[in-house]
Amino acid sequence: PIDLLVVAVPPKETMAVLRDLQTNNLVVDVASIKQPIMQAANHLPHFVGGHPMAGTDETGFLGRKKVRFNQASFFLVGNDADCRRIMTLLSPLDSRFETVDATEHDALIALTSDATHLIAQALVATLAVNASGEARPFIGPGFRDTTRIAAANPELWTQILLANRVATTEAVTNFMIELQRLWELLVDNNAAELLAALTAIQQIRREY
Repeated sequence: PIDLLVVAVPPKETMAVLRDLQTNNLVVDVASIKQPIMQAANHLPHFVGGHPMAGTDETGFLGRKKVRFNQASFFLVGNDADCRRIMTLLSPLDSRFETVDATEHDALIALTSDATHLIAQALVATLAVNASGEARPFIGPGFRDTTRIAAANPELWTQILLANRVATTEAVTNFMIELQRLWELLVDNNAAELLAALTAIQQIRREY
């Protein structure tokens, strides 16, 4: 007997597989977008939408070495009984399982993951377009840390961003509002308010 079917392919392919799948077995996926996935699987009696926060910027078989499920958040969308079965079956992963609503999941992931990829990519593009001469000697840990995820698979991230485009668009819009606020303080040479803003941001970051 089959205890669990795991669908582990990119979002577009995940939806295609789920639409064609006919089974009464317990099924889980691992894509980072949940609303369209849940819709594609609404005919499956025991489907749980899964999202382990264990991805990296590498792809393919060799990229597996950087994937770490241990203590990573693993979100589950589905009925309580099926989610509990998933937690039991996947307990050897030692992940931090948490049930969540699909809409809430996608909105928060847009803020913490999807928008950050676009922002990192925009930073790299800004450097490429505006740097005069050889910029490599001027690139330090700050730029590398901030833009590491811009090296992720473009095809995969095109799928992810488009699948969650409404929430991601809102997240990027909110980012631009905050960036505009800091930009204005810089333009105004407002040292006191800039310091206060950066200090508040530092405190928030330390909480994560």
